[in-house]
Amino acid sequence: TSLAAEPAVLILDEPFAGLSAGTGGEAEIVTSALQSRLLSGRQVTIIIDHRLDLLVTVCGSAASMDNGTITSVSPFSTTDVHSNAEDCDHECT
Repeated sequence: TSLAAEPAVLILDEPFAGLSAGTGGEAEIVTSALQSRLLSGRQVTIIIDHRLDLLVTVCGSAASMDNGTITSVSPFSTTDVHSNAEDCDHECT
């Protein structure tokens, strides 16, 4: 797989799409695997997704975008999660 090559930068586009949520669900399995990989510090990881509730569990910072332009970069916390997630595009590293 592409991860076996240990790329310096890993870009994931909507890794949570279509995954079931909740305890023991597919999304929890993916977030757990991402947390382990990110904690290793072996590479820069960029995740593009609209699931802020899941991103906050694996991301340290977020870049907000509007029409393809980065409008802000800041530490990512639970206070960033809001009900209008479908109106925002977030990338995190």
